[in-house]
Amino acid sequence: MIFRGPAQPLAALFAAVALATGSEVTASSPYQVEMTCVVGGEQFEHTATASYSIWGSRPDGKPYGSWVFPGPLPECPGNKLVMYREFTPQEVAQLKTLIASDDYRALHDETDYFRAQWIEDRLAVELPGPWLLMRATWQTDHDPALRQRYLEAFIARAALVEVDSADLDTLELRYRLANAYRETRSFDEALLTLETIPLAVLDVEVPDKKEAGWNAYRKAHDRLWLARQIANMRDVIAEGDTSREPLRLIPEDMAAFRCKQMTEDGEATIDEFCYSEQVQAEIAGRASGSGAASEAAAAASDAADAIANMEAAGDWE
Repeated sequence: MIFRGPAQPLAALFAAVALATGSEVTASSPYQVEMTCVVGGEQFEHTATASYSIWGSRPDGKPYGSWVFPGPLPECPGNKLVMYREFTPQEVAQLKTLIASDDYRALHDETDYFRAQWIEDRLAVELPGPWLLMRATWQTDHDPALRQRYLEAFIARAALVEVDSADLDTLELRYRLANAYRETRSFDEALLTLETIPLAVLDVEVPDKKEAGWNAYRKAHDRLWLARQIANMRDVIAEGDTSREPLRLIPEDMAAFRCKQMTEDGEATIDEFCYSEQVQAEIAGRASGSGAASEAAAAASDAADAIANMEAAGDWE
């Protein structure tokens, strides 16, 4: 299942996440791209990938897969312009002023996706959705203080998007917003946010894929998946869990790996979810080397090797 690029809204991500289990796993194929900065004409190389797979996500939306997420954005080395999408000639004219401003220069130490959201906010006629900012939060695992700041910025922006029961993007965004509240210990706000998601519109039948078509089939799966995740998140909130990867909110194969690791390490307290039927089935699949778990593990190993090679070559931050 191929995950779409950084400018895509949440529906593209949810489609890949909800249906990834059981899909053919594709290893990443990194390659170098010659780029020309749209402002100033500076030439540079950017590391991209021809393909990759994902097999689920964390509750903040960050995928598990055979590549690094979010994927690196092309950035002009000299003026630090993040070329996260194609720009019109009129936008290029605006960019010249924006990236030369003191405000943008003050953001040079922020992540590329955070700066991309800043640029998009100023290029757009209407305030755009916080999709780039959501991805920026995925870049903060190494820095708790930065993660807190980015999550708070995401909360402020995502809360401005009104819920539309006919628009799956807005429903999914509410789920991500509730998770951001959960991670920042705002449990009451998290529960109130979940209450704004109309569960009735998620209770759908999955049509026959051949008769209804792929899009209808996918959207039905997305809605059912979201309904299950909302129920699971309520349990996680009740437990006061603020972790990035609660076992109930990550893919079963990843939960199985974590549970098996806890058992092997002899941890005194093991989450009771580890003894659930579905997790035990995944652990058994890992032991036999079959199923989605073993395919995912193989692809993850390929991804780790590819990223390590890029880091060694100085091509990766």
